[in-house]
Amino acid sequence: MAYVGRSPRYGFLEGQTATFNGSTTVVTLQRNVSSTDAIDVFIDNVHQEPDVAYTLSSGGNSITFTGTPDNGAVLYIRFHGLAFDTARAYRLVNSDEGSSLTLGNDDTLTLSLDGTTALTATSSGITIPNLTVTGTTTSVNSTNLNIGDNTILLNSDVANDAAPTESAGITINRGSSADVDFIWNETTDEWYAADDLATGGIFRVKGGGTTPTLSGSTLAAFTRSAATNNASIAIIGNSGGYSSVHFGDENDEDVGQLNYSHTADTFALNKGLGVTGNITVSGTVDGVDIATRDGVLTSTTTTAGAALPKAGGTMTGDLNLGSGVALEVNGTTVIDSSQNIGVGVAPDARWTSTYPHIDLDTGGAVYGTSTGVSLSANLYFDGSNWKNKVGGSG
Repeated sequence: MAYVGRSPRYGFLEGQTATFNGSTTVVTLQRNVSSTDAIDVFIDNVHQEPDVAYTLSSGGNSITFTGTPDNGAVLYIRFHGLAFDTARAYRLVNSDEGSSLTLGNDDTLTLSLDGTTALTATSSGITIPNLTVTGTTTSVNSTNLNIGDNTILLNSDVANDAAPTESAGITINRGSSADVDFIWNETTDEWYAADDLATGGIFRVKGGGTTPTLSGSTLAAFTRSAATNNASIAIIGNSGGYSSVHFGDENDEDVGQLNYSHTADTFALNKGLGVTGNITVSGTVDGVDIATRDGVLTSTTTTAGAALPKAGGTMTGDLNLGSGVALEVNGTTVIDSSQNIGVGVAPDARWTSTYPHIDLDTGGAVYGTSTGVSLSANLYFDGSNWKNKVGGSG
């Protein structure tokens, strides 16, 4: 169809008719228009002058007549085009048709750039294959954040050939309470947690390799290739204090401690030590090399030069009781600190200040090689001879 002047850009040429009732002055248009020049208005085939006989509403959706048309008068409106902001196009295409924006009948908006879908929007949300956000702040106010990636890269803008200078980690906002952090400290090359770390079950520390089977109450630390490498737990304190391991239960968190004193360079236990099995000591205990001593009487042999024989063995060295030392057997003193000897009874202290002596129990006797002498009193040594305390005979 040919036109005098400029043809309509959108091609929506429609007509609208109505019959006045003698009181109506406002007519709602079938389509929004951008100006009074976008329509021709006729009443009983008489053209009405725009902006004089009628005006267009601000939204472009109705016209208002300056006078009241007669009852039964016939209205006819011819549309030349539509308002641009309400153009009912479902697809925008660039000049080479390589990119487009399409609104489908399923209410899906699709943005295609150079033949590739760059954005898809529905009532459920927006899908973007790749998203780059520039600026200084990115805020996500959703209730649930689901991320399909199995790793999150922080400090991604650091060049591959640049030395690391910034710490990175996770900070949790706790409202009126202080925030908590889990940070990699680039200055000290270590992980830093602002608060205590805790687990609900087994706590495992490992570098890789085979994982040992752990019970439900085991704290374990092991290294890569556990079958061939050592595992260790390091507890490091200040040089002027202690490094400690504390033991307890839910009722008492500190019933036992193993402490290492950095100043004394010694270990200390605050409880007794119970051992099942053997203890091997390399070195001395209070200056004594107990590796050469027969501390446990279980063998029928003895070590030359030992102070005491093993069970069934022979003592080859001297038994030397120092000053103030007594020898007890089954709780009874048999040699006291003044060198008095008791046979069957403890030595009688009455004779301590005079001479070293031997006390015999009731019925005790001293025998020679072939005949014995039964003693009813005790025997003492006067420095030269043994004598009877009663008779004084030698």
